[in-house]
Amino acid sequence: MADHCANKIIMKQIKTTTTLLCASVALLLSACTKKENNVSTLTEGVASSITTLNLSAPIAEAKFYKLFENYNSSDKFEGSGVKYVSGYFYAVFDNRFKIGKIKSTLPINSSQNSLLSSGSGDSGFEGIAYDNYGTANFYVVNENTSHNGAYSPVIYEYDGSMNYQTNTWAPYSFSSSLSNKGFEGLTWIRRNSNDYLLGICESTGNIVVMVQNGSNWDYVTTFSIPAGTGMTDFSDID
Repeated sequence: MADHCANKIIMKQIKTTTTLLCASVALLLSACTKKENNVSTLTEGVASSITTLNLSAPIAEAKFYKLFENYNSSDKFEGSGVKYVSGYFYAVFDNRFKIGKIKSTLPINSSQNSLLSSGSGDSGFEGIAYDNYGTANFYVVNENTSHNGAYSPVIYEYDGSMNYQTNTWAPYSFSSSLSNKGFEGLTWIRRNSNDYLLGICESTGNIVVMVQNGSNWDYVTTFSIPAGTGMTDFSDID
């Protein structure tokens, strides 16, 4: 697996499974389903048991600026989310719209690594998900943006080559007092012929479930992380 630590990417190996952390989205989706308006949706039935994964010491790590050609230590890469797909890590950055594609061996200053898509300024990107059903798509979410008197995350869609397609508001909002505590991670799941995105909230660990409806995403439900994890802040979901 890969982790991100602001300005670097870290590769770790899962060593042993002891007891108890909800590390798998499958646990959430093992809940029962029901039919509403001919759409199969997830119900709240999350198991209370959880599983903890022990990680090894880093196998390899590298600062982001060292991975890309023609960058140096003055170039900031505020890594905020990472997804492994077919031999590459795709990394999003809070302060960039461009998305990193990094060979899993982490070659330094290499043409095998690249920055994809376009845009300038701070993106607020916090999570990235990959949809491999049919035509491949990536989904990237920013933490939140002012919208209709509150703050809502924005979901960006890219094709499998990381070309920007469109964006839409997530069907979930935060009050202004929690404007810096929005979505911190995103993952995709397909169940009963429907596509779902799950966004994890930074301050609470609540997991917001959204189902695709045409070009939009509709709210389904919110799961709470089972008690007993000892975690007080949350940075990603997979």
